[in-house]
Amino acid sequence: MVSPQNTCTPERRRVLIAKVYQVSCPKCNNKTDFYRYGKDVHGHQKYQCKKCWHQFASDTPVGSPGRPRERPSPASSVCEKAMFQNSEEAKNLYTLASEKKIFVMEALWSRYLPAVQQAKRWVEQEKIGTPTVLQCNIGFVAPDDKENRYFNPKLGGGATKDITVYAYEITTFILNQAIKNISVSATWSDTGVDVTDHVAICFEDTFADLLTSFVAQLEEQMVIYGRFGRIVLPHPHYASEAYLYGNDGELKEHFVDQETKNGFVYEIQDAIHCIQAEKLESDVVPWKDTLACAKLFDKINAFCDEKALKTIEDIEAVPEETRAEL
Repeated sequence: MVSPQNTCTPERRRVLIAKVYQVSCPKCNNKTDFYRYGKDVHGHQKYQCKKCWHQFASDTPVGSPGRPRERPSPASSVCEKAMFQNSEEAKNLYTLASEKKIFVMEALWSRYLPAVQQAKRWVEQEKIGTPTVLQCNIGFVAPDDKENRYFNPKLGGGATKDITVYAYEITTFILNQAIKNISVSATWSDTGVDVTDHVAICFEDTFADLLTSFVAQLEEQMVIYGRFGRIVLPHPHYASEAYLYGNDGELKEHFVDQETKNGFVYEIQDAIHCIQAEKLESDVVPWKDTLACAKLFDKINAFCDEKALKTIEDIEAVPEETRAEL
């Protein structure tokens, strides 16, 4: 027979909970009379005070008496391209992320695609020798609606942030060379956003010519030329194939990505690994590359108000940008 003093009555249970978990109502300081009221999003026991009916969570996880509740780590950020409207936004966020030790990454998924990675390996392996010329075209006809995300400046419209970002950041990723000079031309819609961009980049060893538009259906491809052949990436921003040709036109290698179901998986995996390793930025999409692209946006947007063909010379190149300089 169980003795009365050992019977766990509701009253005794409340007293034990109060002693072991040090529960008290933050509103009326009641320490004994409350209902258990499920759990919060962190798995901590919730209570409802029977005196003032206030609902609250305990400061200790369920099953862990005496251990204070851990504060959640600051939220990491993985944001779809283009991550910023201008370089000021980029500098402000990266400065804050550096101070708060928060991982931040622009989700430039194209850099992770196996076909793009293969093209980069061929370049690094000098399969075509040192790249001398790169040409990239990305273009389509966007829906003709002034209020959509393509043409509405309030929604971040403009070819720069929709497709030029792809052409530029895939190019800098594959070549990985210092930039000597950039010149840019653009045409503008009557809503004040750029609709066609032409970017000419003089790298250390390679001249790159990028053409992007969402008012023309271009033959989308990236071609990288060298003394010993060329590399072709059809639809580089969502590439699934890569071709390696010799100078005689003979196909030497043909890479076909037969595994990728959703390219976003790769950037998510990289973000997880970086966060687990307590890194602040990704090696695949580092802050300096996103900042350099945002500075390119600055120069293009500076001429937006005239809504006509403009030429911009000597865009500041930032190949050696570091976090300490932000």
